[in-house]
Amino acid sequence: MWVARSTFHWYRRDSGLQSTNLSIRKRNSVMSDTSPKDKTPQQIRHLRELIVALDKRQPRIERVGETEIARDAAALKKKALQRLAELQADVEQ
Repeated sequence: MWVARSTFHWYRRDSGLQSTNLSIRKRNSVMSDTSPKDKTPQQIRHLRELIVALDKRQPRIERVGETEIARDAAALKKKALQRLAELQADVEQ
């Protein structure tokens, strides 16, 4: 089963396989050093990137557990869209 460890890091729980992206980890660490005013545009950009990536993902029905993965991806996209709307509302005020 694939599990989101954080927004951009996924790993496969049953096999211990892990996929991480060093450039994303580096960006996340840089983000923690920025002021709150600068964080919002970065968070908005990261959420948009996540949504685009989730939209590009093609379910592979022949794989075991794919239904659960697709359901988890849809739930993650819904949460990302909600958070994006919140951040954009804050920026507009």
